[in-house]
Amino acid sequence: MTQINIIAAIGANNEIGLNGDIPWGKFPEDLKHFKSLTIHSTIIMGRKTWESIGCKKLPNRRNIVVSRDINYLNKIKKDVNCFQSIKSAIKSVTIGDIFIIGGSEIYEQTIDLSKKIYLTQIHKSFDANTYFPMINDDDWKTVNCISSFNNDFGYSFIELDRV
Repeated sequence: MTQINIIAAIGANNEIGLNGDIPWGKFPEDLKHFKSLTIHSTIIMGRKTWESIGCKKLPNRRNIVVSRDINYLNKIKKDVNCFQSIKSAIKSVTIGDIFIIGGSEIYEQTIDLSKKIYLTQIHKSFDANTYFPMINDDDWKTVNCISSFNNDFGYSFIELDRV
């Protein structure tokens, strides 16, 4: 059975974006972590996230973009699947795990459907205009947490399971 997971990097105040970019810039440790978790899976993202990664397919993953604009969807490359709703995107996945990779609207629509959340919690605040939804602590339990303070801000890789 297909499992829906969320994966996100968030700042200290749940920030995830600033004007279509990542507020903290390049973060190699998080990119390696993201790749190791999502490789050979399906990733689902909204249009703004697709644009923020340069409209380039992430290799060795089935890439799905969700946009309400049918004209926009017609412009996307043939090797990337496109849907007008998160529901139809999820329904199209019959094998393997799904990772929801953003943005905030897609996270909002899928947080109640997800079984796991993989967070990179960055231990610093940043200017932002896009945020990850609040997590209800009664719905989730931490099953793994690895922290490091070997860079400018420190971070934790947190794995949450639905209670």
